[in-house]
Amino acid sequence: MKLLIKFILAITPLFAVDLIFFGGHIITMHEEDPLNEAVAIHNGKISSIGKKDEIMKLRTWKTKVVDLRG
Repeated sequence: MKLLIKFILAITPLFAVDLIFFGGHIITMHEEDPLNEAVAIHNGKISSIGKKDEIMKLRTWKTKVVDLRG
């Protein structure tokens, strides 16, 4: 049983993001990394920006995912 609980905790994000945008130009204005593939929103604020695959790991069944088709 303890092993099952550890496994579930390992695959569950620390927090569930509400919204993910991807598929468009995500411009951060950060000198070292100005363009990214996706952005995650949690409680109305940007919580994560990065590669699409990394951001999608934060998705849960409640997360709305929006393809910007850019």
